[in-house]
Amino acid sequence: MTHGPTDRWTILRPVLVVTLAAALVFVGPEAVWASGVGYVGSVSPRITLDPEDGWRSVPDAYRLAQLALFSSTDRFGWYLSGSAESRGGNQEIDLALGEAYVDAYLPRVDLRLGRQLVAWGTVDGNNPVDNLNPADLTLFSSATEPAEAKVPLAALRAVSYWGTYQDLRAELVLLPEFRGHGLPESPPLTFPVEEPEVDLLAPDWGVRVQRSFDRFDLALSYYDGHERMPTPDPTVPPSAAHYLPVQVLGLEGAVFDLGDLTLRGEAAYFLTADEDAFMQVKNPYLQYALQLEYLWGMETTLMLQYLGSHVTGIDSPAEEESQEEIPFRAGAPLFNLDSRAVALGLRHETTWLNVRPLALIWQGVLGLDRGGFLTGATLDLSLTDSLSLGLGARIARGLEGTPLAAVGQAGRVWTGVEYSF
Repeated sequence: MTHGPTDRWTILRPVLVVTLAAALVFVGPEAVWASGVGYVGSVSPRITLDPEDGWRSVPDAYRLAQLALFSSTDRFGWYLSGSAESRGGNQEIDLALGEAYVDAYLPRVDLRLGRQLVAWGTVDGNNPVDNLNPADLTLFSSATEPAEAKVPLAALRAVSYWGTYQDLRAELVLLPEFRGHGLPESPPLTFPVEEPEVDLLAPDWGVRVQRSFDRFDLALSYYDGHERMPTPDPTVPPSAAHYLPVQVLGLEGAVFDLGDLTLRGEAAYFLTADEDAFMQVKNPYLQYALQLEYLWGMETTLMLQYLGSHVTGIDSPAEEESQEEIPFRAGAPLFNLDSRAVALGLRHETTWLNVRPLALIWQGVLGLDRGGFLTGATLDLSLTDSLSLGLGARIARGLEGTPLAAVGQAGRVWTGVEYSF
């Protein structure tokens, strides 16, 4: 079935009520405010220009303002956040609820109930094993980090710690709410998208076990849920689209203390549910990411990633003929740009005139099979402890007919200020 805004509030309202009730049950109403309420936020207006169209101002999708309130004691904590978002093409400002949850700290177990983000994976940004939250892909290109485009969901999360130094960690996540990736409105879909029946009695869920050793971390995970992008019905034209079930087996690890080097890697095997042999889906497939970090002095960090994917099963001639065009509907969105890619990153921190902090962040992705690239850079100058000036640029180039070409061939330059409090 398809949920509109009213339906979503109907789903979220009991979750928020249960969250507040849980807070009162755990510690009583007086403890909610006993430790005081902290807050953090920012206002960051910007203007985006198109250098290939006479430096004309163009609409862009980004977060204009953010605010978070929080409080914590030894036994209890809560967190509430929201944002004002520019939605790009329609030039409207939308108010969005962010995370809204309560924490309970029990012996060896931490509980979190409410709308939340759950981050799995060890590499930076492009995480095949991180499938619990959808992403707002309209914000993906303007986000400094892919995690900034993630959308919180109603969830119950339990983390248990074991071992002499609590170096063994087991995590269970139940997701009674479903949302797919936020897709651009253009081109508009000409058929309805039906969401799966996910609720408290039949949630999506995942489990992860992590062990920390002296010089490395290792984790195994399993996710049983639904893909984040819809699959159209095998009719011409499609009559509807559905989010198909998927199971994900994940493996991740990191090796530290290699001098100035750190090695990270993760892989996920996706068991897709091809309910109809005529539906064009990515059948069981593998995604993996390998990362090398190098810390140069105390000011510069270099990052190199190798991203790869491989389809392990095809069950119809139509799928075999169109595998390159069928998207990965789960896993990291960046894997849809090319079956093999290299991602590069640089962060350099210095001072302007030996007075104010200055940070340069550059990121780039190069497709190895289809060609094309994505790249972007941000220069951030701290004017005061709470006010900074930003300048950024991004560009995408790809051969005609490839996903990179669909991202857009035009570059963008933006500038803005950010006031933090």
